[in-house]
Amino acid sequence: MSAVAIEEEENGERNLDIDPIGTGPFELENWDQGNEVVLSNYADYWGGSVPLNSATYSVVSEQLTRIGMLETNEAHIADDVDPTNAGTLETTDGASLSTVESLRLDYLGMNNEVEPFDNVDVRRAITKAIDKSTIIEGIFQGHGTEAVGPVNPLVNGYSEGIEPLEYDLEEAQSIMEEAGYEDGFSASLWYEEGDQVSNQLAVVIQDQLSEINIDVDLQTVEWGSLLDATANGEHDMVLLGWTTVTADADYALYSVFHSDMHGGSGNRTFYTNEDVNELLEEGRRSTDEDERMDIYKEAQQIIIDEATMVPTVHDDFRVGVSDTIEGFIHYPNGVFDLREARIVGDGVESGY
Repeated sequence: MSAVAIEEEENGERNLDIDPIGTGPFELENWDQGNEVVLSNYADYWGGSVPLNSATYSVVSEQLTRIGMLETNEAHIADDVDPTNAGTLETTDGASLSTVESLRLDYLGMNNEVEPFDNVDVRRAITKAIDKSTIIEGIFQGHGTEAVGPVNPLVNGYSEGIEPLEYDLEEAQSIMEEAGYEDGFSASLWYEEGDQVSNQLAVVIQDQLSEINIDVDLQTVEWGSLLDATANGEHDMVLLGWTTVTADADYALYSVFHSDMHGGSGNRTFYTNEDVNELLEEGRRSTDEDERMDIYKEAQQIIIDEATMVPTVHDDFRVGVSDTIEGFIHYPNGVFDLREARIVGDGVESGY
């Protein structure tokens, strides 16, 4: 990022959130917030000229509409395709499904500061009552992989030696009894309004937790309100996700589990463990990679044992791609790389 631009922001002359300046092949031409972003080719790009003259990102909330736009050539890429709609692209003329393993983690978060989720035994029972294999096959239709811990297997610092809390309904029932909750309790589960996958996941979790006498009230919340409310700790349970965009365990763990990061900074379960804090701080200081791996392995195991969240799935990133586009690259952190992208076969060489 431009040092001059950073100085301008510090002086109040620029807001980098809406007026960014970096080193890429495109520059921001127009941003109609909530509707579209238009990028134009930057002639002085240090990497040389790129094929596209412009790239337009349009907000189209309805997923099937986005897929339909591929057929009519109104769009060349349709982002965020749910597993339930992946099959639609198999019969879509002139387009196909592109899938990439992601750095994402989907999870059921429990507010560790709210009763009875402040009880580690209750959290462990909930974790053991959720059958992730049913979720993978039934909801994600085989897409993605089952999550066993808080770190994605593609992330530097993931450890294969960790011991997960595996599905065991009888043990979950026993833990609830020993914790004094044999009769269960009632709690709410929040998830994003309009998200079909979250809705299906919430219904499955509601059903599975009923087996340990937890009565789950499902509540859909508009995305912005959901973020605000969970940042303030107003929730019992919530369905969220985290993408480790740096592909390093520091980003996977520090923001999500360090107590300094409670709320909107990333730790929306309001988890606090001083041993974990010290490990994550040490992981940031260490320059020895083997030492860092040992540190993050130890931290992951503590987090798993204390069941602050239920890691459910590392879902793939799925997009529909028109047959008229070549050179499109989709990274595991979700970023689109358009440096080599070009439009062919529809008489257009400059649009996106």
